[in-house]
Amino acid sequence: MKFIPDYFNQVLTQFRDYYGEKNDEHQKVALHLARRFGLLVNSLHVIQKYQEEEYEGLEWFLATFVEEIKKVDGHEILSDDILIFYMMNTFASIIQENDQSYISSMIEVVKELMKFYPYLDESFLYALQELMKSVALKEMSVDNANRFLEIFEELPKLYDKLSYFKITELKETINIILANDKPQDNKIFDEDGVKNRLILLNYLVDMEDLYCDDIKKQDNFFKYL
Repeated sequence: MKFIPDYFNQVLTQFRDYYGEKNDEHQKVALHLARRFGLLVNSLHVIQKYQEEEYEGLEWFLATFVEEIKKVDGHEILSDDILIFYMMNTFASIIQENDQSYISSMIEVVKELMKFYPYLDESFLYALQELMKSVALKEMSVDNANRFLEIFEELPKLYDKLSYFKITELKETINIILANDKPQDNKIFDEDGVKNRLILLNYLVDMEDLYCDDIKKQDNFFKYL
């Protein structure tokens, strides 16, 4: 997550050097970028400005295509590319220093990327790690805690579709964070109404898939009632 502003800045800086204002093809690319990524770029720009980092590419892009970006409707982004919408919310939460909103948005980012795992494996694993590390450090609501744990209830259901290597990679990624950062020690998991932290701890003893099998059996039982 922390590299995304820099990556966008690098790409847009290169595009600035390449861009020809009177070139029709360049115009088409520019308008597509403005409509698709304009609001997200604005969030990234605010963060870099706040951190007093270099942001020439972002600043040029926003200044050059401000009129097109103003036309973008947040609801349009939500329907067109929900992952960009969640990313935009994530960075907006950083700007607002709103931990609850940040964790909620990161949960949605992880859940959306999980739909494409393992095809977007690097993005998914990185987002998952960032989320787990954030849970280890930040206060959480009961709702966010349960939505966080639901991710780990769902992950073993993917094992049937994953290779042994991918399963091992996923489990190792989770176990390293559990052992070093200990998100399972967040005090929210002691609160009433929160799912059992064993959903996480089962990964440490290779029992998370057995828990998933129990859920599948229950689902099948109620399906035939």
